[in-house]
Amino acid sequence: MSFPRWIVIGALVSLVAACGQNALGKSDGPPTYPPQKPSLPADMPLNHVDNNAWKDPKDMTEDDTRACETIAGWLRPKLEALHAKQDFTVESTRKAIADFGYPDAGVSQLYPRYDNTGTLVTPPGVMFGFSIRGGCIKGDVTPQRALVVVEGSIADAGCMPPPPTH
Repeated sequence: MSFPRWIVIGALVSLVAACGQNALGKSDGPPTYPPQKPSLPADMPLNHVDNNAWKDPKDMTEDDTRACETIAGWLRPKLEALHAKQDFTVESTRKAIADFGYPDAGVSQLYPRYDNTGTLVTPPGVMFGFSIRGGCIKGDVTPQRALVVVEGSIADAGCMPPPPTH
């Protein structure tokens, strides 16, 4: 198959004229590339962050944070006293929180977990969580500590800590 001579000459002139030119018409600096997403560890599935977002506490306003911090400040010494007495019962913790006007606070034993031998055990201690004005006060009283934390609620768990996953 043969092409007219003028088409062949026109194609060659176009190629030579375009040689060395940037395809976008600019060559002012180094090429730019779209931003890259941060890479995940090799053993992490691509949807890991989305699948675990339900565990992240919601954001709180500054006013809600201040209100919760005030109540937490009043509650902390009472729970530290329970810790000092090694009193890790649901009843004692519920009473301490109810004394501050929160009788409906969630209080329960810690979640069972497997020990080093593979036996399912419930460790000594209690966990608690209750809602106050756009936020949560939660924590635990265990042989190691009396923890009181202020943060937003969790989508599926409210103010109680979510159960452990596999």
